[in-house]
Parts: sequence; C-alpha cells; structure tokens
Amino acid sequence: MPYLVSTATAVDTEYLDDQRSQLDLAVRMTIVSMIATVLTSIFMARHGLWLLVTLLPYASCYVSYRGAVVAASEYGRALGVVLTLNRFALYERLQLERPLSTDAERVQNEKLMHFLSHGPTRGLSLSYRNQPPPG
Repeated sequence: MPYLVSTATAVDTEYLDDQRSQLDLAVRMTIVSMIATVLTSIFMARHGLWLLVTLLPYASCYVSYRGAVVAASEYGRALGVVLTLNRFALYERLQLERPLSTDAERVQNEKLMHFLSHGPTRGLSLSYRNQPPPG
C-alpha cells in the first residue's frame, strides 16, 4: 500500500485518511468505554442497585464497538478504492508496461510484489517501457 498511496491523488489520500481517523476514533472510544465499564463495576459492586450505573458505559462500549466494525469495513473499502483507481498510476511511476488483460496484470503483479518486497532477483523479469528519461 505505501507505493500505491504515494501515487494516489490528493482526493484519494484524503478519503483514506478520513476513514482511518474514523476507525481510530471508534476503536479509542471502545477501549475507553470498556475501561469505564470495568472501573464502574468494581467501584459500584458493593452499592446494590447503583451497580446498574455500569450499564451506561457498557452501552457506550457496545455502540462504539459496532461503530468500529463499520469503520473498519469502510476503511477496507477505501483501501480497495485506492488500489483499484491508482494501480495504473503506479505502473506509470515505475515505468512498467501496462498489462493488456487482467490475467497479464495478475502475473505482472506477482512479479512486481516479489520485486518490491525482496529487490531484484535472477529469473524475475519485468517489462519496462522504452521511454526517454524525463527532463
């Protein structure tokens, strides 16, 4: 993803950052509510019906958790959008030939992922565009 995000448009990266921020907020709210639930139940355990106060942070924890699940789904969708819309920009930036079909793209991407994670190796060949250097 770091390679794709670096070639993405400002609108795409802003959308991705917004989704990540929403996920972060929902997860933090879930954790804080969970801690509040535990602390409230510990402090109210000896006070009879006042223990029902524990239901307030518990409800907040439940709602925050559900929100975190939705936010995680949206963040995953945002990653998919960035991948789908900006993969050709990555090919351009790496000076790779554009694949002619989805099958050719899968083969090229397997080689590309190996190249990006392990560096150039023997027997691995990517086809570059024959283009003069910029400038």
